[in-house]
Formats: sequence, structure tokens, C-alpha cells
Amino acid sequence: MESNEQFLILYEASENNMDKYILYGAGHDGIAALNYLGKDKVLCFCDAQKRGTYVNGIPVISPDEINEKSKEATVVIAVSKNRFIVEICKYLASEGIDFVFWQDVVAEVIREQGREFSRICRRPSFKYDPQNEYIVTTDKYDTAGELESYFWQDLWAARLIYENKPQIHYDIGSRVDGFITHLLSFGQRVVQIDIRPLDVVVDGYGFVQADATNLDGIEDNSIKSLSALCSLEHFGLGRYGDDLDPEACFKTFNAIQRVLCRNGHAYISVPIGAEHMEFNAHRVFFAKTIIDSFSKMKLVEFSSCYRNQIEQNIDIHKYDNWMEWGGDRFGLFHFVKM
Repeated sequence: MESNEQFLILYEASENNMDKYILYGAGHDGIAALNYLGKDKVLCFCDAQKRGTYVNGIPVISPDEINEKSKEATVVIAVSKNRFIVEICKYLASEGIDFVFWQDVVAEVIREQGREFSRICRRPSFKYDPQNEYIVTTDKYDTAGELESYFWQDLWAARLIYENKPQIHYDIGSRVDGFITHLLSFGQRVVQIDIRPLDVVVDGYGFVQADATNLDGIEDNSIKSLSALCSLEHFGLGRYGDDLDPEACFKTFNAIQRVLCRNGHAYISVPIGAEHMEFNAHRVFFAKTIIDSFSKMKLVEFSSCYRNQIEQNIDIHKYDNWMEWGGDRFGLFHFVKM
């Protein structure tokens, strides 16, 4: 649905005295929308997982009830994950229910705040100007920060590399503005390999544009320390401009074992859970698949992180039945070549 159509629905609802909202989604985004709009504006939430309960004092109905309730209020989709947005849009369209997105509703609230700011501002250059607005709908009711999976993953690997202090550490495709920054901050020399180009000059950092599925040009048994944090699961799916290749990640597993020297360390992170692929984003692996694939290596540690926690030295089968779309649970594997 186009933005102007969303606003038309919003304004028509207002003209018909439908000044209340049904927030479709009672999670993080739904609560943020509730906080912006105020409880007096929200008739109810709609959420299949939380139906029959209350969230912040607001009742939660099931999708089956929304058709009747939509006669009393404007339906606002209050989720951010694309997969769920598509499913909800299809469902509402099939029921003939008009809807808007919560970011558009909240943007109008913020614009009114901008106009109020302009009324009380005495500095002309800092008055609200709609042409210069930069509306951010997610920060006001968010926390000061989140210790999610990437935080724990990067901290886990950086600490181990700091303890081992290799002369040069090699990396395949990890985040430059996250994990690599950690390594450079304590003086670790890093050579990074990625299929995409990067034109930067940073002390202690070297970059090689190459295909990591073969690591051609790197001698056998020549590397003492190597990492690949949440990169290998993408290989061969076309997401990053690489060729389609169902075996690409497994080829890289073998290449890593070839170039590592005896007693060389590998720090690997991939999504784990019930094994499947989410094309073209990533694969999700059984932990045992990774361990078996690194058959020339000894497993020193298997840990897992998910959102705000890390679990260290856990059973490799603990999350074999974990099934949540998005690949947010990471398995952390520390190997040493035998």
C-alpha cells in the first residue's frame, strides 16, 4: 500500500470519528506505538500469540476477532519484521480490512510535536521546518542499548584472540564496523578477506578481495589464527553478489582447515537450530553439522548467544529443535587444528 493511500485511510477514519486504533502486534513495536499514542487512543492489541491477555493494561484480541473490531477503530500494523508484515497484510486484505502502518501514525504525532516546538522556539534557525524533518519513530521508548547476539559473539571472539595474541589474525567476512574494530582497538594486526571490495587505509588492517570458498593464494598450514563470524552461512546464496552454490559454505570449511597450521585457532559463528535455509539470507545449522564439517579440528568450546544472553560450554544438541525464523541464535565454535 502506497504512503498516500495510508494517509487517506487515516484521515477518512478520523473524519468518521474513528479516532481509536487497533495495534496489530503486541510486541516491541506495538508497545512503542502504544506509548506514543496513549492508552486512551488504543482500543486493543491484536496478536495471535498473546490473545486473551493484557499488555500494559490493554486487552489483546485474536486475528479472528479483528474484522468486527475494525468497525470501531483504525487497524495499525505494529510490527517491523518483513515476514510478519507480509503475512498480516495478506490476511487483512483477504478480510477486506483497511490498515495503516504504525510508523506513519506516529510520524503525525511527531510532526505535531515539531509544530509545538516551533511555537516555543525563539531561535529562527532552529524552528521546525517540514522540509528538513528527520523523523525517527523507534528511539523515544526504546532502551539505552541492547546487548544482542552480535554483541556477545564479537566479545566472545575478541577476548579469545586477545588471550592468544597471534602476530597476524585472519578474518573471513566479519563486520568491519563491529568485530574488526574490537581487534584493532587493542593493537591486533588483521587481514580480512571478503568477496566484496573495500577501499580503506587503517593502521594494522589489511584487506584482500577474494573468494573464500577456496582461499587460493594462501599456503597450506600457514595461518595461526582465523575467524568467520556470521559470514559463512551466507555463502552461495547470492545475497552478497556471489554465485549460487549449494556447497559454498562447506567448501569454505575445508579451505579454512587447509590453510590453518597445526595448533592454529579458528573462531566460527553461525546461526544454529533446526537445520534449514532461509533463502537468500542464510542457512541455519545443527551444531553437529559444523563440528562434523571441521573434522580436522578439535572442538575446544561450543557456546551459544541469543539476544541478551550467552551460554558457554553447552551440549551440542541443546538447540537442535530450536525453530525461530531469522537466524538470531548463534553457535560459537572455537576449534584448534590437530
